[in-house]
Amino acid sequence: MNRRRPPCAEPGRGAGHIARGLCAEDLAARWISARGARIVTRNFRVRGGELDLVAAHGGCLAAVEVRYRARPDPVDPLATITRSKCRRLVHALECFVNRFPAWQSWPLRFDVVSICGDLDARPAVRWWIAAFDLDDLL
Repeated sequence: MNRRRPPCAEPGRGAGHIARGLCAEDLAARWISARGARIVTRNFRVRGGELDLVAAHGGCLAAVEVRYRARPDPVDPLATITRSKCRRLVHALECFVNRFPAWQSWPLRFDVVSICGDLDARPAVRWWIAAFDLDDLL
C-alpha cells in the first residue's frame, strides 16, 4: 500500500502524535522490507485490536507491532508490550486471516520493530522476529 509520508517534525503541519506514529510505521515498513519482508497491509483495524503492519517474511505471516520512543529511554520499547496488548494483537491477526482466507495456511508470528530517536535523523531501529508467541499468553 502506498501512502504519502506525513511530515514528522514540521511545526503546524501534522507534527503531532499521529503523524509521528505514521512516520515510525513508514520507517519500520521500509526497514523490514529492505531485509526481505513484503508488506501485506498497514493499519488493519478491527473491534478490539489493530495491526500496525502485516508482512510476509521467511514463509510466515507476521503481525508487526511498531513501538516508537523519541528519546533513548531506560525502558526498552519491547518491554512496553503488555499481555493485554499481546491478546489484542492475537485477536486482530485472527480476524485478519479469517477475512483473507488465502493467508490461513501460513504459519503466523508476532514481530516487534522498536524505533528510538529523532525520526528525521538516524533513529536506532531494531526488529525482533517472533518477539512473542501464543505460549507466552497462557
